[in-house]
Amino acid sequence: MNTKISVIIVSWNCWDMLYPCLKSFRESNCKDFEVIVVDNASSDDTVKNTKALYPEVKVIEAGANIGFGAACNLGAQKAIGNWLFFLNPDTEVKKNSISNMIKFLNMHPDITAVGAKLLWPDGSYQDSYKRFFSPFFSVMELFEIHYYFPNNPLNRRVNYDFEIFNFYQKVDWVIGAAFVVKKETFEYIGGFDEDFFMYFEEIDLCKRLSKRNLDVFFLPECEIIHKKGKVSEKTNVRSVEYYKSMYRYHLKHGFMGAGIFIRISIALMCLIYLSVLVFKFIIKNDRDYTIKKIKNRKELLLWSLGL
Repeated sequence: MNTKISVIIVSWNCWDMLYPCLKSFRESNCKDFEVIVVDNASSDDTVKNTKALYPEVKVIEAGANIGFGAACNLGAQKAIGNWLFFLNPDTEVKKNSISNMIKFLNMHPDITAVGAKLLWPDGSYQDSYKRFFSPFFSVMELFEIHYYFPNNPLNRRVNYDFEIFNFYQKVDWVIGAAFVVKKETFEYIGGFDEDFFMYFEEIDLCKRLSKRNLDVFFLPECEIIHKKGKVSEKTNVRSVEYYKSMYRYHLKHGFMGAGIFIRISIALMCLIYLSVLVFKFIIKNDRDYTIKKIKNRKELLLWSLGL
């Protein structure tokens, strides 16, 4: 079977980032792929501009903001490739990356999922793969322990001791900004779980692959520039949806009571955070930004309490 990759990109009001992403595919040294853009009801000119400037791209209009996983599933239904390459719009593929990926897949037909090597725009290495983490790791993330104490044992374990592989290697899960999965396998495990509106959907998918003894690999020869966070920073999704998805992941895959443990921890984090924000508001330190953060944490707190 000849390898053909269907590149699936979910867009939402991000034409400024999607344009260079699509341009990088047009300039790549490979033709064995198709590009599908699934648009989640953008209010900018993403759909119009994509159709006008990139007529070779297949555009699917979701009609509403249905979330990342659901949009990827929609794109997968229309894909004709035997491999699905899920890619964030704030990325650019380096010239030989798709060719290297196809070459690797042809050489290793038994592999079911592969993650790319993510790079910052300056060419430095960006986290591309991790080990599965426990509820305790997530609670430490909630309270920013990893930020202040990055060398703690849990953080070092999840990040593979911060090792950067220079050759393809089996890993627990790969960052969802750029990864490939065999279409028949994707369909076999039911695609992305659409209960995850945004975030954790790739960890959940890799976890389900692992439970079926299907391996995930990291491929450094496929290099992708990732302008991390440029889409999510336009909204409050990182402040709200990320933590909701964290809860759903541990509820689904954690030990008994893990979901409750995470949800209580989120509520406690919000209470502490809100206390600090109210103090910052009183001393008139960047009030507009503080009000926005207060609203975000209030929304998350009410959700965590079931209100």
